[in-house]
Order: sequence, then C-alpha cells, then structure tokens
Amino acid sequence: MEESKKKILVVDDEPDILTLITARLEQKGYQVLVAADGLEGLDAAEKEKPDLILVDVSMPRMNGFQMVQLLRMEDTLKEIPIIVITASRQKDEAAWRQQAGVDQFILKPFEAEELLAKVEEAFRSHTPRKAA
Repeated sequence: MEESKKKILVVDDEPDILTLITARLEQKGYQVLVAADGLEGLDAAEKEKPDLILVDVSMPRMNGFQMVQLLRMEDTLKEIPIIVITASRQKDEAAWRQQAGVDQFILKPFEAEELLAKVEEAFRSHTPRKAA
C-alpha cells in the first residue's frame, strides 16, 4: 500500500477541465485537490501544502499569474512546482518561467498524455531553491 501519494492542487474555474484533470491524475495514483479560482487555490495551498500546483491563467477573483506571484512570496509555498494552464498562444512562457518561477506551461486544448508528461517532468526537473 502506497502511503505517500503525491498531492496535486488543480485550480481552474471550468468544471469540465477540473473533472478531466482530476480523473486522469487520480488514475495515475495522485491525490487531487481542486479549487475554482485563485483565492480558493491560495487558501487550499496554504492549508494542504501540495506537492505540485496546476493553475489556469484566466479565472475570476484572482487570476493564475496573481496566484503564482503570491505563492512565490510565501516561505512555506515558494518551493512547490507550478504548472500553468493557458489558452493564450502568446510567447511569454520564458518570461514567466524566469519572473514567476513557473516550472511548466500547458496550452489548452491539451491531451491527457501531455498533461501527465508535464506533471512527471515538473516533479523530475524541479530543483528547490536554497534558503538564504
């Protein structure tokens, strides 16, 4: 029996996307938490301390980029790998990786296999920052 399932927080305001992502991640053995916007996501991250966060960019109340910026300012949350989900085709990926500390980007629409590959890659390639 696996005691330490990796915990993934999925933050998206589209119920269909949440259902799809949750089903695929749970099939792969991950524990999934969900939130419908950035404020809920930030609250869930603070309470649950997930191993990885998947966050949509375009959401009401607090968008994904605002949420990422706040997560990166919190000592207990800033090391969590983050994958941003976006429908935007803009080439701001490199800037966001550098400025906000985003580990991966996924463009909508996406295939489940791509999602799982990005999640596994984020876990493999994420290197925690050293405390000052």
